[in-house]
Parts: sequence; structure tokens; C-alpha cells
Amino acid sequence: MSKRGRNAPCHCGSGKKYKACCLRKDEELEVEKIIPSDNEPDHEHYEEEEYDEYGNDGYDEEEYDSSEQQEQEILDLLGLGDGDEYDEEMEAFWEEYEEMSYDKKVELFREKVSDSEWMDEEDMAFDMLNCIYVQMVKEKKSENFLELLSYFQEKHPHIYAEVEIYYIHWAIDIAIHQRDWEKVSSLVKEVLNHVEEEFDVWERLVDQIKYHVPTSILLKILQELQAKVEQIKKQDKEEGIEEDYLANRGVILNHDIVETMIFEFIESSDKKKDKKELWAKTYDYLEWEEEAFFENLSRFTNKSDKKWTLDYILTNKEEFSPSQREMEYQKRVRYFSVLFLKYLYQEKGISYPKGNLACFHLCEYVYAHQELYKKVQAKQKKKGKNKKKQPSQQTIDNILCPDEQTLNPFMTEIFGLLGEGTYATITLFECLPAWLEFLERHNLIDEKRRKETYESLKEMKESILELVSCSMDSEEIEERIEKAWR
Repeated sequence: MSKRGRNAPCHCGSGKKYKACCLRKDEELEVEKIIPSDNEPDHEHYEEEEYDEYGNDGYDEEEYDSSEQQEQEILDLLGLGDGDEYDEEMEAFWEEYEEMSYDKKVELFREKVSDSEWMDEEDMAFDMLNCIYVQMVKEKKSENFLELLSYFQEKHPHIYAEVEIYYIHWAIDIAIHQRDWEKVSSLVKEVLNHVEEEFDVWERLVDQIKYHVPTSILLKILQELQAKVEQIKKQDKEEGIEEDYLANRGVILNHDIVETMIFEFIESSDKKKDKKELWAKTYDYLEWEEEAFFENLSRFTNKSDKKWTLDYILTNKEEFSPSQREMEYQKRVRYFSVLFLKYLYQEKGISYPKGNLACFHLCEYVYAHQELYKKVQAKQKKKGKNKKKQPSQQTIDNILCPDEQTLNPFMTEIFGLLGEGTYATITLFECLPAWLEFLERHNLIDEKRRKETYESLKEMKESILELVSCSMDSEEIEERIEKAWR
């Protein structure tokens, strides 16, 4: 989420609170955008006319005072001016506020809500609520928090609306924690009203519901979302507006819906379900040929006795053009990942939508593994870390087996600048031990390699758990990851 409160973790990754780290620096940068720096003189004037004929240097005391006054007015406008006394008061307030109990924070916020001048202070309401939310997560007092949000919205609808998307996302976190799927569905539709401004919230949210929500309920939510997207697109068309992002979002939603329909069909205990009827339903979202549908479905429903080897996956012993080889290699990796997806569901109890989220990124990692390795080697060489006489290894001995030095940057990229890939990152990491077991089961790595890789990757666990440390579902995610990496 791109908005950051004073008490949120700093964006620089230091682990400190924003106010105690980069807040002042960021505020100064905002001032510099408005106030010209005194260190940037007019060079032409300075070089040609340093002094006039009377020996004056051009310094005008009245003009300087006026400029200083103007700068002070801008600082006041930004809430930074005359700043020392004000800053000290605010700092004292925040120090006292943070030490309060959850109930005291809520009580004080209710008092301040009636003070319009206080609420109009930039980000004040958000920062106070963010502080309450973090403590609410620790104490799991979600009912009180939702009441507080409703009260604030009622008293200050215009201030609430400025960052409504963040409050909705908090409410979704709570609804997921309470397993209130109907509430989740209604709140997710509200997010669509902000999807263009806050794409990171949307991307994170879709992955979050795939991670938590049962398949049948997920399908219902996705279908309702698609109906909402079509409604917005229709309204925009009537007003002569064309929104590419919503159109693209609709296409992606269609694919998500079709996949989830297939997953629900596979997970269903009713073996008499009509496959042709399923194809007809999916056709409404994805106009594909019947043959293509049944081929896709068969990958999930048919048993495979194929012996998978690295040579076969890499197409090493077959004749292909370079472009054909790459396409065939990626197709085989994807087919192999479908077997892993079934393994996750049957052996680990992981739903198909959640497992598919992990498999998608696992395939992307395998495709990029060699290039990532080359980049890591190049960086190490540049830093002088590889000083062996023999040249470093330029290829990976097993492209399917992850390693920390390439997985770390890959997962950082998935996570994204704004944390939009939080749940994709968590899901991938949670499924990695099962992937190693799966590779060993197919004799693609041996037991020693599996154990060594497991121990190496396990060191990433604490940093992964930190990604959701301030979310309502943090305890549940921690339990799942601890179980997977036990």
C-alpha cells in the first residue's frame, strides 16, 4: 500500500518507524520542490556582473527579508514552519499516544473526531487509525475497530474518502480473519472504484483472496467482480471514456474465473458432473474450442505415468530451432508444474487456486533461473568475490532446483515496490519445501540435495514472515509457513 503513516515501517527497509527515519528527509525534499535552493546561483549574472560600477554586490536586504517570509509561509503551508515548537508538541503527542493502551487510543480518537481542525491536519486521522490498527492486530479487537471506522466515516466523510481504499482494505483483512466471505465479497467490489489510482492494492487483494478463500466462494467473488467491471465499463462507454486498465483487468478476471471453474470441478466430490456442461459455462468467459478445453482439463484429471528427466524438460536430445526449443521447454515446465499442483492438493491439502498462484511464479522462476544466475555471477565478479583461478560456473547444474542467491532477487521482484505481490511471495515460499519433495520423488534431485537446499532456503523464513507482520492474518500465515518448513 503506497500511503505511509508516521508510525508505519519506513520505506527504506531500516526497520525503524517512518517518523524516526526518513520522514524529515522526505519533507525536506517536498520543500525543495517548491523553494529554490540558495546554493543554485544565477551563474550568468554572477560571472558577468559580480559587482556594479559602485562596488555593490546586488544584495537587497528588503528583498531578502521578503524571500525569507515567503519561504516561511510555504513551510507553514506544509505544516513544517515555525516548526520547532509545533514539532515538539506533536512529537510529545505521538510519544504519549503510542504508549497508550488500545482502549485509550480508541477513546482519544473518538474525542479528536469531534475536533474538525485537528482532523483536518494532514494525515492525522490516518496516522492515528494506523496506530490503532497495528495494536488491534496484536490484540485481535476487530469489532471495536470496524465500529471506529464507521464512526469516523459518518463524522468526516470527506476526510475518510481521501484514503478510503486503505480503510476498505483493513476491513477486508478483518472480514477474512472472521471468515465472513459475504462481507469480503461486498468490500472487494468497493475496491474497484479505486482500482486505477491504487493498482497495488488491487493486485495484492486478488492474491490475498486466492490464498485464503475456499474455491467455490472464490469463484462467486470473481464472478461478481467481473460483473462489476462490466458495469463500470458500460458506464464509461456511455460517457465516452475508454479505460485500458479496466479492459485488461476484465481479461485477466475472465482467465481467473475459467481456471477457478475448472478447479472447483476437480475439487468437487460429485464425479457425475458433466464436463461438456462445464465447457459451456467457461465458454461465456473464454471463447475456446471444445478440443482445447478437454485437453486442458485432462492435464488435471488424467493420471500420468511419464518418466520426467532434466534432458526431457530441457529438450536436450531433440531437434528444435532455438525459438521452438524455448517454447517447448516452457510448455514442458508448465505441464510438470500441473503435476505439482495436483500433488499440493492431494498430498498437502492446498487448494487449487492457492497452489496455482505458487505454480505460476515457480514456472516464472525456472524460466528465469539461468539468467538470474548469470547476473549473480557477474555481480560477484564485479565485487571481487570470485577470485578463484578457475573461471566460475556459467550454467546451473539443475535448473529446477532453487537456490538462495537467485531466489532472493526473484522474490524481491515479485513482492514489488508497493508490496502488491505480498501474497504471491508468501504462497511461493510456503510451497517450496513441497516442491523439493516433489523433485526428489521424481528423481530430479537426490535426498542430500533436497536437505541442503531446504536448509539454505529456510534462512529466508524470518524476512518472509515480516512481510505480513502487521496484517490480521499474520498468525495464520505464520502457522502455515512453520508447518511447511517444519
